[in-house]
Amino acid sequence: MINPYCTFRNPRQVCEAVSSIAEPLFDKQLVKRPWNMYEPNTTLWWITPTTDWPAYKHGKNNFQFKNDEQAILSGLNIEKGLGLETTQAYSSPKGRRMIMDNTWIWHHYIDSLRDKTFESMLVSATKRCPIPLIFEVSGSYVPYPDEYDPYSTIHGDFYIFSWQSSSKRILIVDKKEDAGVLRPIDGVKDLSDLSSALSKLNENQWLWIDIIIGIKLDVIPEKKEKDMENTWSETDLWQNLLSFFRPWVI
Repeated sequence: MINPYCTFRNPRQVCEAVSSIAEPLFDKQLVKRPWNMYEPNTTLWWITPTTDWPAYKHGKNNFQFKNDEQAILSGLNIEKGLGLETTQAYSSPKGRRMIMDNTWIWHHYIDSLRDKTFESMLVSATKRCPIPLIFEVSGSYVPYPDEYDPYSTIHGDFYIFSWQSSSKRILIVDKKEDAGVLRPIDGVKDLSDLSSALSKLNENQWLWIDIIIGIKLDVIPEKKEKDMENTWSETDLWQNLLSFFRPWVI
């Protein structure tokens, strides 16, 4: 299967265009945030449902380069923070923002995996998507909250899955398990397995988990920008996928 192309050159352009469509549909202000404000055209971007920052506790739309900037992954980003047992160790202002309470979207996400609400949403969404959706799950321990960046690529383990809508199965397409912190995920076959694995990992008070579910669209080569078939605009991206994630962007 061939990835659709997108009509944008970088994640920032996708984020800004999608935000212009999404914001009128929400009853709250949406905020566009870059990871690295000093490299706005290459860094990853989020649409967040809050002016609070960092927005770890919230579900967010995520846009980032993949494949050496030849593709852009657009989707939903959900994070697991630290458990309450870490409060004494992570008592700094930054550390406290990383500690979960019952308002984190993570808990709603786990519940929606367990009761198959999320799976039902994916079945509907993938009827509009010509290629399988991507699940990226990364995890690492947080040794020093004041220096920790959950979006850094220099540490942590990860699994990348492809979700097959016809069989409702997930297949591992890549993984890195240097520290083995995500070992319960190894071998999962469907979203029910993933729910069980994440629930087990949720017991680890010191583990940070970052999840992205989305679609990868190729960037049109500069010499072929005209008359490209199978190209998605911001409207296509919103209507075909991101609008289905709206209940989790809270």
